[in-house]
Amino acid sequence: MKSYSKFLNFVSAVMYLVSMILLVATTGVVLKGGSGMFTMTFNFKGNVVLFGGKQDVLGQTVTLKGSTVGMIAFILAIVALVGCAAFATLKALGKLDNKINNAVLISMGVIAIIAAIMVFVTKSDFLKANGYDQSQAGENLKGALSGSYITAGVLLIIGGLVNAVDPVLTLKD
Repeated sequence: MKSYSKFLNFVSAVMYLVSMILLVATTGVVLKGGSGMFTMTFNFKGNVVLFGGKQDVLGQTVTLKGSTVGMIAFILAIVALVGCAAFATLKALGKLDNKINNAVLISMGVIAIIAAIMVFVTKSDFLKANGYDQSQAGENLKGALSGSYITAGVLLIIGGLVNAVDPVLTLKD
């Protein structure tokens, strides 16, 4: 099973990298409103959702606050990526002890899973930070997490599980 271990770490590092690209480079939150033929959709960019910034809304440039939870999730994804990539490199060079290997892999997996959970909470944190209140908005205005953010969260969970399961598979060797 050791031959798969290096490959699994590389795959999870790629998953972390793809999820980070999805978080920054795509639409993060979608706000839909209206009824009948009078419906509007606002797509908030991923980088604005995470870090805040200016975006055009209804022809006006507005300054939006970023999601604190989303920013922390992004930072945790960076930590998981760097840790996993460093681990895979050191493991390929044969420079790590088995106990350290298992601790690093499991901790990177847990960090990635925590980041994924935080990605799923980003929508409500972003909308709340910018004054959106569902109780005041009524039924006609609803926010949703974009498909790319959901995909990023799923990739972080899968990569985290791969990192957490890898030590169990290598114990049999």
